[in-house]
Amino acid sequence: MKSTTASSPSESDVWQALADPTRREIVDRLAAGPKTTSQLCSGMPMSRFGVMKHLSVLERAGVVVSRKQGRFRLNHLNASVLHAVQTRWLSPRATSLAELASSFTRHLGETVMPNPAAFPHSAVIELALEWTVAASAERTWTCLFEDIDRWWPASHRALGDGSTMRFAPRLGGGLTEEQDAAGGLLWYTVFAIAPQRSLDLVGHLASRYGGPVVSTLHIELVPAPDNQSCVVKLTDSAVGRIGPDMRQSMESGWQEILGRGFVEALGAHQA
Repeated sequence: MKSTTASSPSESDVWQALADPTRREIVDRLAAGPKTTSQLCSGMPMSRFGVMKHLSVLERAGVVVSRKQGRFRLNHLNASVLHAVQTRWLSPRATSLAELASSFTRHLGETVMPNPAAFPHSAVIELALEWTVAASAERTWTCLFEDIDRWWPASHRALGDGSTMRFAPRLGGGLTEEQDAAGGLLWYTVFAIAPQRSLDLVGHLASRYGGPVVSTLHIELVPAPDNQSCVVKLTDSAVGRIGPDMRQSMESGWQEILGRGFVEALGAHQA
């Protein structure tokens, strides 16, 4: 399955967007976290209008996405698009080495927990990612929330390969991981839902896993006019004891869970 459609940004759009040094500078700035247009304009050797023109090119290519936050609109780096281009152009050997490094990093993260005293102050991280999938919003919703055990990667199950992922897409429902009749883990709880359109969830990371951190997750499906494809939008906002590598961990985690696990499973089911 292709994760883009004719109406979606193409790979050539991404390369063209990144060809300009000013746009690469904007990408570098957004890599550190979301920023308003005014913040991006600060220190740039051009007018606000010029910066906005470059932002428009990046948005059309899918490299940058925006999210409204109160009275402000924040620009986010959509790392899923960059990851797709990187994966497409990596050699098989480079891909193998990258996966080995990723596996080694995950192993370290599982066996050596960071010292919370190293980052005692509260902070906020907000991450925005988007994927275009070649399926109707209804089919995407069903696969995403009702068939979750079929596609959730084993590498991202806290209780091991033998666990079962379950999700109840209703108010108060939860995303749970169950190992047996007696044990399990509650990942997220639903606090807002618009069926077939969007979900809002809240989750908690306990101190013994590097927290405390509270995460609010918004997932939205935006269908194409013909409803033959849709965009899956994810916004993950975390507040609490934020370690120096948490943004990278969140980004790579969602890319593997949704960008690979879900999208590939949906494509196999559609085939």
